[in-house]
Amino acid sequence: PEDDDLKLAEKITERFGEEFGKAVFVETRVLGHARPQDNVFEVWLESYEIDLLHSKRQAFINSKVWKGPSEVDDEQLEYLVDRVKYLISDEHRYSYRMSDFSDIKA
Repeated sequence: PEDDDLKLAEKITERFGEEFGKAVFVETRVLGHARPQDNVFEVWLESYEIDLLHSKRQAFINSKVWKGPSEVDDEQLEYLVDRVKYLISDEHRYSYRMSDFSDIKA
């Protein structure tokens, strides 16, 4: 793993700890076989749904679909905090995602 990625993972863990305390458990997984050129750095949330919140890899290989930035700067970190705050809320829990129904034919 890249040292910068581990430092960033620690920064995300600390920020989430400040914001959410024990309400959100942060886990860092290191893929030993990943190479630096693979650009594997992702942030996932497993809550009521499983959501990919940030992907350095998708920003490089699928930029037409993935609209987020490749790096986590302070602005992106605050976006992640806000997004997690919403995704663990009761408002989200009792709402619907239109994408859940995209395969239904009328």
